[in-house]
Amino acid sequence: MDSDTENHPSIDGNQTMKPPPSSPRVVIVGAGFGGMQTAQSLTKSGADVLLIDRNNYNTFVPLLYQVAAAQIEPESIAYPLRTVLRRATKTQFMMADVKQVDFDHQLIETDSAVIPYDYLVLATGSQTQFLGVPGATDYAFPLRTLDQAIALRNHILQRFEQAVREPDFGRRQQLLTFVIVGGGPTGVEMAGTLVELRHSLRRDYPDLDWQAMQDD
Repeated sequence: MDSDTENHPSIDGNQTMKPPPSSPRVVIVGAGFGGMQTAQSLTKSGADVLLIDRNNYNTFVPLLYQVAAAQIEPESIAYPLRTVLRRATKTQFMMADVKQVDFDHQLIETDSAVIPYDYLVLATGSQTQFLGVPGATDYAFPLRTLDQAIALRNHILQRFEQAVREPDFGRRQQLLTFVIVGGGPTGVEMAGTLVELRHSLRRDYPDLDWQAMQDD
């Protein structure tokens, strides 16, 4: 038996998951593009692969802006991980939150178990950068996850619902003014999609004064 696994106490009382004795275990934290590609590349390696993510789906991040602008449904860019990995017999998926990594003992603590590993891949992605833009951290909507895209979509649609009931032109113009922080691919795509959204919603809001929403 693996003496480290047997003698090391579980962190916070979580159950320790023991690896198979015959094959090395590769644990991949994060099921984004990097984590999924790593898992798929290791399917014929002979290793036992465990993919861990807090969500049970992979998000096609480049199309998040279309979800945020109500052009496509969220499920159109969310792919169930268990379905994707169904034919990879030596690859397993665990839906869990990783709390910490014990590099000395090669253990990963999640919210439900302590997992030993032989090889570890950290593919947890990046974080939104506000680059010091005043007010962006407190008031802007990030757009890096599916939940954030849904929240932004709901916010945008709620502004239209408010605007159609707002009699004051100045207030209505405020409700229909959207500021995008960042002119990278996502920012540019989001700007163009908002223009398309204005045209597509004209029939849904026939009483709305569309001059309050400009293309500036």
